[in-house]
Amino acid sequence: MRISTLILLITTLPYSLGISNKISSSSLSQAIETIDSMVQSLFEEQKVHDLTFENQLKQCKSEIKYRETELSDAKYAYSRAVVEHDVCESGKHHREAKISTVKNGKSFIESFDSQLKSMQGLERGYSAKKLSQYEYLSFLTEQILFSNDKPVFLQIVNKALSTTNSELVGEMTGFLEQSTTEVFEQRMKSLKTAVEEAHEERASAINEIDYHYKRIFELTSQLVNSYEDSEEQQKDHILALEECIKKQENMKFIASDLELRSQNLLRNIGILCKDWADQYKQLSSERSTQQDLLLSLKQITSKRFG
Repeated sequence: MRISTLILLITTLPYSLGISNKISSSSLSQAIETIDSMVQSLFEEQKVHDLTFENQLKQCKSEIKYRETELSDAKYAYSRAVVEHDVCESGKHHREAKISTVKNGKSFIESFDSQLKSMQGLERGYSAKKLSQYEYLSFLTEQILFSNDKPVFLQIVNKALSTTNSELVGEMTGFLEQSTTEVFEQRMKSLKTAVEEAHEERASAINEIDYHYKRIFELTSQLVNSYEDSEEQQKDHILALEECIKKQENMKFIASDLELRSQNLLRNIGILCKDWADQYKQLSSERSTQQDLLLSLKQITSKRFG
C-alpha cells in the first residue's frame, strides 16, 4: 500500500464509518499495524539494499584494484619494451659499426698480404738472378782451371762480361795479368770455393726467407679467416637483435593497447560504481523519508483518533 493511499484512507476513515469523532479501536489498531508493517517493510528493504550495496562496493574495490594493477603492469610492460627496444637498437648499431671495423681490418690484412707476395716475388727474382750468377761464376772458374790457354781464357772472360758480374770477371782478368800461372790457379780455386759458399749461403737464405714468408702468410690467412668468422658472428648478432627489435615493437603495441583498454575499463567501472553509489544514496534517502513520513503519520493518527 502506498503511503499517499494510506494517508487518504486514514483521513477519510471516520467518515466512511459514519462516525464523527472517533473510530473504533480495532480500526485504529489496524491502521497502526499497517503503518508499522510498512515501516518494517522499508527497514527490511533497506537491510537487503545495504547488503547488496556492500557486495557491489566489494566488487567495485576488487575490480578497481585489479584494473589498476593491470594498468600499472601495462605501463611497466610498455616502459620495459621501450628500454629493451632501445638496447637492442643500440646493440644493432654497435654490431654494424663493428662489422665496418672488421671489414677495414680484413681489407688491410689482404692488402698487406698482397704487398708481401709482391715483395716475395721480387726477392725470389733477385735471389734467382744471384744464384744464376754464382752458378755461372763457378762454372767459369772451373773452365778457367781446366784451360791453360790464355786466349781461350780471354774468350771465356769476354763472354762472361756480357752475361754475369763484370766486376768479378774484371778481378779475374786482373789476376791473370798480375800473377803467375800457379798463383792464378790458386786464386781461381779460392774464388771457386768462395763462389760456391756464397751460392750455398744464398740458397740457405732463400729457404729461410721463404719459411718466414710462409709463416707470415699463414698468420695473415688466419687473420683473414678470423675477420670473416667475426663478420659472420656480427651478422648473426644483428639478425638476433633485429628480431629483438621487432619483438619489442610488438610488445610496445600490445602493452599500449592493454594500457588503453585498462584505462577505459577502469573509467567505466568507476562510472558504474558511482552510479551504484548514487542509486544507493537516492533509494536510501527515499526510504528514510518514507519511514519518517510513516512515523509522523503514526504519531498524528494516534493523537487524532486515539
